[in-house]
Amino acid sequence: MVSGSTFGDLLRQLRTAADLTQDQLGARAGLSAQTVSTLERGTRSKPRRETVLLIANAFQLSADETEHLLRSSRHTDMEQTGSTPIQTGASGIVPRTLPPVTADFTGRTREAAAVRAQLDRSTGSSGLIVITGMGGVGKTSLALQVAHEMAPTFADGQLYVDLGGFATGGPTSSIDAIAILLGALGVSAADIPADPALAIGRYRSLVADRRILLVLDNALDARHVEPLLPTSAGSAAIITSRRALVVAGAGQIRLDTFTEAEAVAMLAQTSGRSLDEDLQAAKEIAQHCGRLPLALRIVGARLAARPFWSVTAMRDRLADDRRQLDELEHHDLGVRRSLAISIDQLTSSDDERDRQAAATVRLLPSAPGQDFSTEVAAAWIDRDPSSTEHLLERLVDNALLESHSPGRYRFHDLIRAYLRELGAPKDHQHASLTRALRLYARHAWQASDRSWGIDERLTWYDDLTLGTVASFADVATAAAADWLGLERRNLLEAVSAATTEHDALIVQLGIGLMPRYMDLAMQADAAAVNATAQQAAIRLGDLAAQAVLLHDAGAILFETGHPDEGLDRFERALILAREADDHVAEAMVLRNLTHVYAIVRRLDDSIAAGERGLALLRRPDVPPRASQMHMYLGVAHGLRGDTERELACFERAIALVEQNPAEFRRRHNVYKHIGMAHRRADRLEESARLLRLSVKAAEAAVQLPNRCVGLVELARTQLAQDRPAEALDTIQESVEQARAINVQSLEARALYVMGVVLQARGDSAQAEICWRTARSMYEGLGLTIAARELDEVLSNSAQDLGKHLHWYDGPMIRQR
Repeated sequence: MVSGSTFGDLLRQLRTAADLTQDQLGARAGLSAQTVSTLERGTRSKPRRETVLLIANAFQLSADETEHLLRSSRHTDMEQTGSTPIQTGASGIVPRTLPPVTADFTGRTREAAAVRAQLDRSTGSSGLIVITGMGGVGKTSLALQVAHEMAPTFADGQLYVDLGGFATGGPTSSIDAIAILLGALGVSAADIPADPALAIGRYRSLVADRRILLVLDNALDARHVEPLLPTSAGSAAIITSRRALVVAGAGQIRLDTFTEAEAVAMLAQTSGRSLDEDLQAAKEIAQHCGRLPLALRIVGARLAARPFWSVTAMRDRLADDRRQLDELEHHDLGVRRSLAISIDQLTSSDDERDRQAAATVRLLPSAPGQDFSTEVAAAWIDRDPSSTEHLLERLVDNALLESHSPGRYRFHDLIRAYLRELGAPKDHQHASLTRALRLYARHAWQASDRSWGIDERLTWYDDLTLGTVASFADVATAAAADWLGLERRNLLEAVSAATTEHDALIVQLGIGLMPRYMDLAMQADAAAVNATAQQAAIRLGDLAAQAVLLHDAGAILFETGHPDEGLDRFERALILAREADDHVAEAMVLRNLTHVYAIVRRLDDSIAAGERGLALLRRPDVPPRASQMHMYLGVAHGLRGDTERELACFERAIALVEQNPAEFRRRHNVYKHIGMAHRRADRLEESARLLRLSVKAAEAAVQLPNRCVGLVELARTQLAQDRPAEALDTIQESVEQARAINVQSLEARALYVMGVVLQARGDSAQAEICWRTARSMYEGLGLTIAARELDEVLSNSAQDLGKHLHWYDGPMIRQR
């Protein structure tokens, strides 16, 4: 206990115990060193109350201690005050060195609760918590907020050390940190042992059996903090770092950026503005800031300092990518500066793995897409996937990358922007894009080989750049199919970035990708790649490739409800195939013309195309696809009323897919189309039998999109058989399958038919819900023909439902 002292004497003792110079105390309290000196000498008899409060805050005094300090500033002898003196312990004053909380602390309710729970030793927790996250995400603010809230629980003191793990001048060493802690515990600099082991022992002795809360801010690694951790059962510690730390027994919180609501709340608080009338602009600012607390604090401070600037004006400035990071600077705060610290720390590390990660991180921001896979990253930086994954995980551990699922990574938007400013070597982009396009092309061909087979497209498969087709394993093709779905946006971005030097690769990709994309009902993506590939084929002067790609464009148009435009592309493709004297391309076009001519009821043309196609298929240089040609010819004969020839063609098609190994993978398609043809002819039992076979064949081949379609058609047949309960079970299974594989166009198709089934069962309300949901999906996918048909259904003006599913199939249900 300090007694019989003047205010000046007490101030000097507090400063000495805290091991602060007059300059340091002045800086901490916001006073000049001269003011501190004057107060200690007692030449100012009654210092201002505001000055005393600044000093109390600098020492983090309790309310009672602050009151005692205020009283001492009005009396010459503290024994006359009658108040409780500032607490002292065996080693000096009870330390309270926590910096003040940030005035604009916002949100973090869940995270703060998690920190408090981990610090509560009464629940059996370790009392240790590590908070990690990218620079500027608010780790220190959260740590200090909770530390101040829990100060009463740790009555023997609260200690804070900035370990400077990512500081420009290098981190504070553990022994220097021990010296800071000993000084805060009342040990003078002269009494601190020079020997590190003795200093650590002295520190642990002083905190033993005491309830102390320690905040170790900005730690570099676990070794940095381990000597500093309190060992007493009643003490606890909060550790913050940009890097993932493994501290024995410590809980872990990976601090993410704000939610949108938290981000807007911080913007309102830091700017001092009500954002009710500018809520949309505020949300967009939050998005441009990546919901990063540091960025939002800067924008809020700038708005506060510029009261005549509107929120929308600030939004527009941030929307300009060329100066986004320039806008996120204010006095000594800057997002660019914060991010540079993390990069520089890796670059200057003594660990070779860190330096490799630093080199890697500068190459990746130019990779296509918002997120990327390990495989794409490996292609982009020209390393093997295993070593690439190690580098990526190291970047995740350093909060420079995010990983929300195994094998997939993304940059925070502001980190990406900063790294793009730094740039990559000039020759890197072209070579990396080439490798990425090769990777996409190989996966496309693998996936298409699983879907429909690539035999008739192999002319455009390059073994030298893509590897041999024989190397396609079942597991690889299944993985390639799933992988392509995840990479769809990235693939489109890569294709759009391609130059004329990539023309041959783009043609390979466009031709190889088409079967899989159509299998997934991804017509919009298929159209985008196809258009780019067509232009590449024209520049290369490859007439056969142009024919195949024009044929594919026709198929896309037909599937999206544009039969006339589709037919035009098919007929032009046939001309190009013949000009190129390419029998494989000609047979491919003729097969689908047989189908399309039948749909538009040009039955003589359909049969002629089919017969010409069968003649070409007898050539040894043309891959066998006779099952589909017979199937489409059977459709044409059936529509013409020639049942005998129809059934003969169907019988031949089924025999081929069941007996010829080269045709096995097309079983589901042949069964489905023939089953639909039997339904049109009211041969419903045979229709149901073949459609069940189609579903089983697709399931056996793990062709799940085709299984969805088979279930849709089976439900339609069951409804025609007046079995609505069975139809409902079947169509429900199709909806669930489509959702499981995340193919919205197939889900919409199944929901359309589910509405039809429900209406047949008398449940018009649920039918309408299904149709409205399907319509919304179709509109979102850009499938306007289907959306328009559902508008007619919902307005009671539709005459025939389901025309967009198969135009030649006849009505599913009459007008309601």
